[in-house]
Amino acid sequence: MGRPAKGFPLRGRPDAVLTSGATPDGAPVPACDDDPMQVSQRRSAGLGLALASAFAFGGSGVAAKPLIESGLAPLDVVWLRVAGAALVMLPLAWRHRDLVRRRPGLLLGFGLLAVAGVQACYFAAISRIPVGVALLVEYLAPALVLGWVRFVQRRPVTRAAAVGVVLAVGGLACVVEVWAGLRFDAVGLLLALGAAGCQVGYFVLSDHGSAGEDAADPIGVIAHGLVVGAAVLTVLAQPWRMEWSVLAARSTMGGTAVSAVLLVA
Repeated sequence: MGRPAKGFPLRGRPDAVLTSGATPDGAPVPACDDDPMQVSQRRSAGLGLALASAFAFGGSGVAAKPLIESGLAPLDVVWLRVAGAALVMLPLAWRHRDLVRRRPGLLLGFGLLAVAGVQACYFAAISRIPVGVALLVEYLAPALVLGWVRFVQRRPVTRAAAVGVVLAVGGLACVVEVWAGLRFDAVGLLLALGAAGCQVGYFVLSDHGSAGEDAADPIGVIAHGLVVGAAVLTVLAQPWRMEWSVLAARSTMGGTAVSAVLLVA
C-alpha cells in the first residue's frame, strides 16, 4: 500500500496522525483538515461556474452563426470575441505577469489550444454544419480525455465516469436531434473534431497547471491565454480586411433582427 496522505489517521490506529511539522521538543503537530462546510461550498461554487461556462459556450455558436451568415468570416467572429475578452482581462494579465516567467509553456499552450484552437475550429465548423452537430462532435472531448487517461497514462477509469460520458453524449444527441436534416460535410466534421482535440488539450493543461506546489492562478492563466490567443488570431484573421460594415447592420437570429454588435458580445 502507498503511504497515507498527510493529516489522515493511520488505518487501525485512530490516534496516530501523520504530521506536517513538530514542536521544538519533538512533539508532533497534527495537520488541520479542511472544514467540510468550506469544502461543500467550494464544490457548489465550482459546479455553478461549470454550468455557467457550459451555458455560455453552448449559446456562443447560436449567436455567432447569424454573423457568419451576414458576411463575416468565422475567424473574424472569433477574433472579435477573443480580442474583446483579452482587452477586458489585460489588467489581470499584468497583475499575474510573473506567470510569464514561471509557466511560459502553460500560457502558450492554453492560448493556442483552449482559446485560439477551440474557438477557431468550432466557428469554422458551424459555418458548414449545424450548430448542434458541431457541439455533439466537440463534446466527444470528455470521452477522448478518458481514452488519454486509460491508454496513454495507463491509469484506471471508473465505470461511473465511462457511463457518465456515454449518457452525456447520448443525451446531447437527443436534445439536438442530430438525425434530423443531417448532411455529411467531411470538412465541417473534421473541424468539429479538431475543436474536440483542442478541448482535450485544454482539459489536460488545466489539470497540469493546477497540480503541484507551483500551481498557477487560474485567473492569470485565462488572462494570459486570451492575450496569446488574440495575438495568434490577429495574424490568422487579419482583421484590417474584415467587413466592418456588417457590425453596423442587423443580423437575423431565429427570425428576429438583432444588432450585430450585440451578437458579438
